[in-house]
Amino acid sequence: MSLTLKESCTLYERFCRRNKNIPTFEEFNQKHFTCLPNDKVVFKEFQSSIITAKRAEGLPIRRKLPSLFKRFHSSDNEEYEEDDVHIAESQKAFVSHLAPSYENGLRLNIRHNTNIQNSIEQESEQSATETETETETDLAWSLESYKKELAESTNPKLKESNGMMIHFVPPTRCAPLEALTCKFTKKCYETLQGKETHPLKMRDNSIWAAGANWNQDDVTAVLQMRKKKTAGPYFIRVSGI
Repeated sequence: MSLTLKESCTLYERFCRRNKNIPTFEEFNQKHFTCLPNDKVVFKEFQSSIITAKRAEGLPIRRKLPSLFKRFHSSDNEEYEEDDVHIAESQKAFVSHLAPSYENGLRLNIRHNTNIQNSIEQESEQSATETETETETDLAWSLESYKKELAESTNPKLKESNGMMIHFVPPTRCAPLEALTCKFTKKCYETLQGKETHPLKMRDNSIWAAGANWNQDDVTAVLQMRKKKTAGPYFIRVSGI
């Protein structure tokens, strides 16, 4: 499933916040099917900010980081402005040093067509609204859509012969599946019971702390299923990660 640039930037930022290694955009695209542009300047700047944050507070990084999505757009605009300046300078060779004269010149009476302008503005507003709606739809992630994507995945890290896997399902597609999945171990069982606060090791080797953002009805249902030895996998909805 291909992702938009904004979704790709979000996944990459979350990955770097929770993992030691900082993959290049090209490496991340190949592994997670994202579409990050191979911009070396943007990568070096973002890499520098991640390294600084890790040295200051360790993992996971919770401080605010520069927006990767905005940086890509900023980079595109800078290239465009540089092209404009270059063209403007090349046109100086054709500028006459004589004072311009408009004697006997023709004067065209051109009236602005307000109907065409209004039509263009309405189409632009409609296009922007449709784009925002499509983005919100693409980001939404229900339990059913999560299970469907899980069933279509061939990632061996998401499978376990006895089904002893727990999947934490956020309301939006904000991380790779392996970053939302962990094995249902004894320590995990104790954490869900609330008896211990063992951190959960996810399948991408990132660490989750026990949080209050878990859907408690789902937690209770998973514990009961495990007590009755009902085969997994198991799913717990979360309000965010």
